[in-house]
Amino acid sequence: MARKAAPENSSKKRSPKAHSVAIAGNGIAAEAMALALARNGREVQLIGDNRAGMPGGVQLAPNGWAALDHLGVKAAATRKATPLSSLRMVGLESGITLVSIAVNSSPQRRPYTSLKRKDLVTLLAKAGDKTGLITRVKTRLKAIEPASNSASNSGSNNVTLSLENGEVMTADWLIGCDGAGGISRGFVEAGAPRKPLHVRTAFRAVLPADAIPGAHFPGGQSTTVWLGRGGHIVHYPLADGSLNLVVVTRPSPQARGIAAAMMESQPLLAPYADAITKAAEIPLLEYGLLD
Repeated sequence: MARKAAPENSSKKRSPKAHSVAIAGNGIAAEAMALALARNGREVQLIGDNRAGMPGGVQLAPNGWAALDHLGVKAAATRKATPLSSLRMVGLESGITLVSIAVNSSPQRRPYTSLKRKDLVTLLAKAGDKTGLITRVKTRLKAIEPASNSASNSGSNNVTLSLENGEVMTADWLIGCDGAGGISRGFVEAGAPRKPLHVRTAFRAVLPADAIPGAHFPGGQSTTVWLGRGGHIVHYPLADGSLNLVVVTRPSPQARGIAAAMMESQPLLAPYADAITKAAEIPLLEYGLLD
């Protein structure tokens, strides 16, 4: 989300330091945006302290790799990635493969890989730091002061940002990558944020290689989606031999137990059901369209 910044309020007692671009957040989207701007000579203030954990992995299709190539980090990402052989959909109850699509089988489908989230965000951050144009402000955005309509026509394009550490700064542009818990969306919606709808709950875990008997998990080098009643299970391997495992079900106080029961219902997955008892619980939210 991005909005043209608003003029600074001249009545403030403090004189905030001006910066051209501020980005709220420091996850994958924020780091990629900061790097893209810095590659084009823009100074960036990256505001955020919410990167802790970054559990699990991501799948990167050819269009994602094209973006990493454009950002100049394809080689570094390739060293952290593992190629996947196919995408499979399997019935959870029957164990029957419903669909199987080969990937990395032609230039149009290559590369298709998996990558740890933490590895991806770290290599984007390192590349950004090398530009010398990104300043990291390790706190969160507390408040945004937009311009009035009259001020926005004055030719001065600044927005005033108040941070949780007490600092105040201004920027010509603010880009919001601070997620569901951030305040940027409320700024884009003119101060009227909508409460997101909690549509699904995901339980995300990474199984270490030594927890997989014989270093073999159903599906091998494939991304496998098990379709069940009221939810689904996704797993795929990562470069270090570990396995990214995600169970998605309806939100409820019993969601974790339901997710574990889904694993236990399939004999091939049942040995790994205990991983869900310690898995990170992540709400999957849905917002309405912006006006």
